[in-house]
Amino acid sequence: MTRVKINVGPDCGNAPKKLFLKDFTVALAKGDVDFLTDCIGDHMVWEVVGESQVTGKEDYVKAIKRHKLWKVKGMSIDTIITHGTEASVSGQITAKDNSKFGFCNIYKFRSAGAAIVNSVRTFLVRLP
Repeated sequence: MTRVKINVGPDCGNAPKKLFLKDFTVALAKGDVDFLTDCIGDHMVWEVVGESQVTGKEDYVKAIKRHKLWKVKGMSIDTIITHGTEASVSGQITAKDNSKFGFCNIYKFRSAGAAIVNSVRTFLVRLP
């Protein structure tokens, strides 16, 4: 796993689903494929808006392993919002080449009580 400097806002862990999403996002940044695989549904859909879309657990894991933005040296999570079967996480990433990106991931879960992710829609903006 990659060593990543993580900064998390104070309200990003005050509920079970927020804590799960914090852990999920940190696992993305660190490349913790085992954790991610345990938390996604078999028919997982991941869309990076304007770039790509993958469907299925196996293709999601392959995409995470090759996606340049998850090879990060630093990440801050600013906001985590949850409601029922939907949630979002936003923040900033600093890649190993020092490029910076703002991100927002919108999650859909199997059910309101489940910590199994069925889809993620990622918005990325390169920052100056």
